[in-house]
This record gives sequence, C-alpha cells and structure tokens, in this order.
Amino acid sequence: MGGYDYTRSSRIGPVKRNWLQKKYFLWEVTFATYMLEPWERLLFDIIWFTLSLLAFYSLSLFLPDFGISRTISTHIKESGVIEWAQIQMVQLVDKVHGVSEDVKKQGEYVKQAAS
Repeated sequence: MGGYDYTRSSRIGPVKRNWLQKKYFLWEVTFATYMLEPWERLLFDIIWFTLSLLAFYSLSLFLPDFGISRTISTHIKESGVIEWAQIQMVQLVDKVHGVSEDVKKQGEYVKQAAS
C-alpha cells in the first residue's frame, strides 16, 4: 500500500498503544482540549501540571500536621530532602548575591539542623 508502516517499528505493543490512545482521548474529552490549537493545548497542559504539582506539594506539607500521613512525613524528614533543599538554596543565594552574614548564619543553622 505504500507509506511507512508505523506498527512494526513501535516499541510499544498494540495493546499498550491502544490503552494510551484511550487515556489521551479521555483527557482531551474531559477537559475539552480537543478544540484548542496545539500551542493552547500545550499551555493548558503545562498550567495543569504545574498546579497539580503545587497542590500535591502543599498537601504533603499540610497532611502531616494532622497525623494523616505520618509515614510519608517521617520518610521525607529522615531522608534529608528538606535539609538538602535548604542547603541548595543557601548555596544559590551565595552564588547570586555573594555571601552575607545573614546567609552564613542561616547556612550554619541548616548544617546544624542536618546533623
């Protein structure tokens, strides 16, 4: 029939591809993105993804205060992610603005809290 056969070169099997197509169609129909231009659809997806990440982040900070998610909170605190992020922010401020006394004190506080 001519043309390129996309079914043979795909790494995703036809069952998974069909499932992904259905999920993508469901996404487009649910949020009515099928009637948007491609750049509008991309913008919508970026905004939706960003807002979702912010919501999940705020929930991860909010829920441990009420004891709903003690296991996740304990895991995050014990893994050192928060201290690592604080140290990275201090180093970023050092690079951008130079080292000031307030930043040095904050850095020492973060290092003491991490140990």
